[in-house]
Amino acid sequence: MKRTTARTILSTIIFLALISFCLQASAQEKDKHPAPGFYKLDFTVYEVADGKRSNPHTYTLMLSDDERDGSIRVGNRVPIVTGSTKDDSKQFQYIDIGFNLNARLRSTETGLSLHANFESSSMALSDQNTNNSDPLIRQFKGDAMTIIEFGKPTVISSIDDVSSNKRMQIEVTVTKLK
Repeated sequence: MKRTTARTILSTIIFLALISFCLQASAQEKDKHPAPGFYKLDFTVYEVADGKRSNPHTYTLMLSDDERDGSIRVGNRVPIVTGSTKDDSKQFQYIDIGFNLNARLRSTETGLSLHANFESSSMALSDQNTNNSDPLIRQFKGDAMTIIEFGKPTVISSIDDVSSNKRMQIEVTVTKLK
């Protein structure tokens, strides 16, 4: 009887020690991978001419810092005549004109890392297009990676327009959400 009681007590102690060990390991694992933080990113696109900003457009994206992609797509699908059939009906191909943005956040030891790629396209003004039957498309593309600070506007790209004296500038302001 004493042996059975001693075995039961020993088994219970070992069982409780194993449970305690598992709970500690689980808590340490959670510490290695903390819950993601959530952030609001305001991307502002400007045209810059003679050092003055104009024509601002702001795009807001909510992201977490767990390296998942976020994206924004805004614009129009524009028909482009690509040919005609035997019965004189026109054939079209559609192209996307507007603004596309892909972004990803990652927490690092030195701060919050942002990877963003973007494309902005528009139809050129009629005075820039000498052949009115074929459209002229203005396009800016960029890919940026940087460490960003909360609440501080950070320019992530600045691109000269090759057909004018203007420049396109993109900045981002990040706000941590609760």
